[in-house]
Amino acid sequence: VTIDGDNHHITKTARVGEIRGDGLIYTVWESDGAIEPDPYLESYDWASGLSGN
Repeated sequence: VTIDGDNHHITKTARVGEIRGDGLIYTVWESDGAIEPDPYLESYDWASGLSGN
């Protein structure tokens, strides 16, 4: 986890886990690296009309 000093947003590796019969969580998928946040959905075309501006 990395915290941006300017805006305090967190950059981290995404993981998907599976809980198995022994109660432990096993990683079934992991991103190649840290994922940058997009809190205002600026990189998504489908979100362009959501802000109301």
